[in-house]
Amino acid sequence: MEKIVPTKNSTVLNNPNRNETLDVLKLIASYFIVLVHVRFHGTVGIVFALLSKFAVPLFFAVSGFFCYQSSIDKVKKKFFRTLKLYIVATLTYHIFNCITLLISGGSSALLFYLKDLITIRSLIKVYVVNSVISSNHLWFLLSLLYVYMVQLILLKLKFKEVWIYILALISLVLGLILGEFLPFFGIQVDSVIIRNFALMGFPCFTIGMFLKKHEDFFKNINYIYLIISFVLGLVFIALSWYYGGDKDLYLGALLVMLPLFIFAMKHQNAKFNNNILKWANCSTNIYIFHMLIYYTIVFIFEQCGISLTQMWIKNTLAISVCILATLLAFIILFIQTRLKQKRKKDSPDVQERQAS
Repeated sequence: MEKIVPTKNSTVLNNPNRNETLDVLKLIASYFIVLVHVRFHGTVGIVFALLSKFAVPLFFAVSGFFCYQSSIDKVKKKFFRTLKLYIVATLTYHIFNCITLLISGGSSALLFYLKDLITIRSLIKVYVVNSVISSNHLWFLLSLLYVYMVQLILLKLKFKEVWIYILALISLVLGLILGEFLPFFGIQVDSVIIRNFALMGFPCFTIGMFLKKHEDFFKNINYIYLIISFVLGLVFIALSWYYGGDKDLYLGALLVMLPLFIFAMKHQNAKFNNNILKWANCSTNIYIFHMLIYYTIVFIFEQCGISLTQMWIKNTLAISVCILATLLAFIILFIQTRLKQKRKKDSPDVQERQAS
């Protein structure tokens, strides 16, 4: 998930070399993710959950789009930036879990949690199938780290591009078979087997690279084909839900994601208000920290003995988490920007120029 960090009187906003429409699309997708985890009551909640299926494939594809033909050094920077995000996020959620367990269950509950973190089962769950214990939605960051690692290996081995696409296609087909088609024959596969870097992250990331490589072609695709793909995607999602339940990856999700992505490519030069672009820069932080807001509210309600099952509470909770996650994301972005400015100001090159 790429992020632009604006500086004071920023020229990064309205950057002609950046597809800002994709950044705005990522922002929209981040709220769909929020509304998957914190659902509205009843049918509305189900509809948002189904529509949101495009969001995670989109995040991977955007990362691949901006990584196409990147040098080894640039991919390393992306890897370490994502690693830093992952470490900060997992530590934050672990600390939160420890505090709430200590309050609600005492030292025995906390000790059980800490011991469980280092069991073989837990380590396999995290590092093999990318199911993060501190908060499961962080699997995306861990999967993206693995994808960047694979990308670095392929670059160093000077792997031919065509073989990368073939590997990605095999992974995609295998993921669709396991997650979507086998359930039609009564064979259920655990979602964690599919929702990882190998069967979702790598193929969707590679789709983004493919879109970037053939950018001129996709920009000239007729809108009618985008509409057909989008509608077919919605139909597939509805059918998959009706027959198979709430699975993580649908063929329909890709058919919805692709026309949205291509639409953003076709409108690369769209101009957005600077405030909108600053908001779009918050998409990563909204994704990472919205569950912290949700867990905090749920914990407080549980401690007060308040039920969360009533319709008005569930709907209010969904809206509140969206708003509070946005505010928190802006605060974090402001702090990140200030720290970056300070580091830049204190760098030897800047000090040397000021002295001269």
